[in-house]
Amino acid sequence: YEVIIVDSGDDGKINNYISNKKFKFLLIYKKIAKAYPGKARNEGIKIAKGSYFGFIDSRTIPDIFWIQKSFKNILDTKVECSIGHVKVKPRNKFQKILRASSSGIENKETIVGTVIEKKLFQKTGFFIENTRAGEDIEWINRVKKFKHNVTKRLNLNIRYLGLPENLYATINKYIIYSFHTAKVDIQQNMKNSYLIIRIIIFSI
Repeated sequence: YEVIIVDSGDDGKINNYISNKKFKFLLIYKKIAKAYPGKARNEGIKIAKGSYFGFIDSRTIPDIFWIQKSFKNILDTKVECSIGHVKVKPRNKFQKILRASSSGIENKETIVGTVIEKKLFQKTGFFIENTRAGEDIEWINRVKKFKHNVTKRLNLNIRYLGLPENLYATINKYIIYSFHTAKVDIQQNMKNSYLIIRIIIFSI
């Protein structure tokens, strides 16, 4: 199999890290200009040669067996896509409060950890490229329309460590995300949540 890293950062840390190491698999590194997540994923998909695509993201730490578990889930249920789930892991008291008031302790359905057969991906289509947030949910909603070919993997051990660390970072994130999610057709309750947060912030 091949691992594709699409790097749109400008600090060079990823390239410096992988250039000094040897891997037991084919590692493909592609440097691109600053881009939103959907654009970066699409760039990786365009150069992928495999018959299945799997997605991971920054600020997530996967179980080393997540690929094998996802393939087993696909084979056992005879489908073409296993939708990933992550567990949001807080690292301080503020993040615990934020998690309790947003995602909760249950695993969260996400593009991270998702494995999909190439032919089904071609039917579903590429990710929206011009938005900072919401493109993953919009894509998941599209692939779930093929409901007989899709299953969920609820016990993937993938941890998400990207919660904002303080109130200022949280306000900044949700304001930005509220504008970007307005660009895509995602779940209405998600849009409503961002709208409520914006109203509260601007009324303070």
